[in-house]
Amino acid sequence: MTKCKFKARVLRTAVVAILLAIISSCGSGGGSSTSTANSNLMPSEDANQQGDTNLPAGVQNGQFGDGSWMLDDIVFTVFFSGAETVGRDERVHINMLVGDNLFEPSNGAYHGALLNINFSANGSGNYVVTDSSSANLAFAGTENVASLDVSAGVAMGNTVRWDSTVTSGSLTVTLNEEGRYFVSTIEPIVVTKTFESGNGIEGAPDQMSLEIRNINAIPDQFQ
Repeated sequence: MTKCKFKARVLRTAVVAILLAIISSCGSGGGSSTSTANSNLMPSEDANQQGDTNLPAGVQNGQFGDGSWMLDDIVFTVFFSGAETVGRDERVHINMLVGDNLFEPSNGAYHGALLNINFSANGSGNYVVTDSSSANLAFAGTENVASLDVSAGVAMGNTVRWDSTVTSGSLTVTLNEEGRYFVSTIEPIVVTKTFESGNGIEGAPDQMSLEIRNINAIPDQFQ
């Protein structure tokens, strides 16, 4: 392995560790799990979805395309992605994590972000987005449910987190032949501020509009 490749791997490992620490400090996740990391996003054509298929590994800064999400008008591009399966009450749900590049400061005080999407593993379809407590209870049933949260300002040390609520909206989920889940919002959904660390982000609104386009990652094999 070359020195440059080694440094790149160390940096990415550090990013993953920092973002996962944010998840833990904010109280996300739960239950026993295993996880895998995957940095190679696939184009939307592999999931039979529409999108910017000429941008299979994300998009340029400021452009909302495959492998990105947007808070109001602030675009975040996936820097790493990982998915894990979690057992709960004899059911399985997918916990998908995607992170924004901590070393790209173009989003100012919102520099560095994390999107955490939880949804029941019922395959392709539309999923109702609700709050995390309601979703966790519903995972034991047969409904297509999801919850999510997004944090920003991670790289600046002043983090704000917004969560989905009971009436957030819907996601469309596509599971392709390779077992990769693609997730997009059907319409922009509203997330509500629930957590701040450090000094927070000055002027950060209590509610933000969130759009997601073809966030995807290969889940591990649940045992």
